[in-house]
Amino acid sequence: MLSFIARRLAVAVPTILILIVISYTLMFTAPGGPFNSERPLPPQVLANIEARYGLDQPYWRQVTDYIWNILHFDFGPSFQYRDQTVNSIISQGFPVTLTYGLWAFAIAVVVGVTLGVVAAVRQNTMLDYIAVGTSVGFQVLPNFVLAPILVLIFAAWLGWLPGGGWNGGQWQYVVLPVVA
Repeated sequence: MLSFIARRLAVAVPTILILIVISYTLMFTAPGGPFNSERPLPPQVLANIEARYGLDQPYWRQVTDYIWNILHFDFGPSFQYRDQTVNSIISQGFPVTLTYGLWAFAIAVVVGVTLGVVAAVRQNTMLDYIAVGTSVGFQVLPNFVLAPILVLIFAAWLGWLPGGGWNGGQWQYVVLPVVA
């Protein structure tokens, strides 16, 4: 068992590092930058900003610094929200994401096991076909398609649930994201 885990880690760690380098390279080669806007900045200001964030370093140095910081769970400053770090943004959203994820996991297990048992017990009957069809249908429907449909039906048309928000995790605000 330990040799299996060691073999998996020996493949997973280099794969993740390669994907990080490829992602960074793609972001590096994309046109524009995090500080480009409709109004161009003066060259001196842009040079100071790039120096502040380490973007004036050679490419290899930027990549190694990036990987080193990721290994230490330091994701650096946010380019979008200038007064926050990426770690602080993640820590603000993590409790909400964890709540949604745990509820979604619990419901998926209950519904999935129930449909699986129904399909197994009533094999080759109408219940089996409905259970399998329902599970396959929900697997192939992407959540970015399902979520707006649910909001349209249950929030806009029927008015049963709010269309968004968190509001401290009240059940009415959790239902649609968890189902989606």
